[in-house]
Amino acid sequence: MKPIGFIIILFLLFSCKSKSTKQQSIADSLSKDTVSVADSLSDNEFPEDECVRGLPESVVIKSKYPDATFKLVDRTGYETMKFENGDILEIENGGCEYYSITFSVRTSRIIADSVNFKETCNQFSTLLDQIKPAVDCPLDLEKASEIIKKLKDNQEGLNPGSEIVIEDGDIRQFANIQRVTKISDKESLFSISITIGPL
Repeated sequence: MKPIGFIIILFLLFSCKSKSTKQQSIADSLSKDTVSVADSLSDNEFPEDECVRGLPESVVIKSKYPDATFKLVDRTGYETMKFENGDILEIENGGCEYYSITFSVRTSRIIADSVNFKETCNQFSTLLDQIKPAVDCPLDLEKASEIIKKLKDNQEGLNPGSEIVIEDGDIRQFANIQRVTKISDKESLFSISITIGPL
């Protein structure tokens, strides 16, 4: 083979290999980009323009509780108010595909530290009855209270954190009761989340 022919063959081989390497590099880059987008969406971190629900707004009835405070951090609303009996209600209002509110009541009237779901059903039901007239939101707090009260005598397999169905169907409504936590010698924290969705 003549030296010129040999040089042309070598040039063609290296040219093809370089092109193949460049294409692989582009494919790898696209693959990484796809994974990072999929990862962020799997964590329910929807881009703002794809979020079904709007930004959270205050749900406390200001005419009854004018001293209630509300602040918006990212896409979550945080609200605090004080009942006449001294209990403090803290509200966390968020969600994108779901409308979800967590009600946390700090109270000195009930001192407890319990993971026993049955023991706390009546107390959570009473607290929901107390919260209902103070807020204006699309959650059915009355129905949630009735269902939780009935669970006291029929709560097989339920523990703090278990899902309690309030309304079934395409758009569901459900509650999650957290354990009661004694946060000091004089105060306990009761937390319940109620969610509607998918919207």
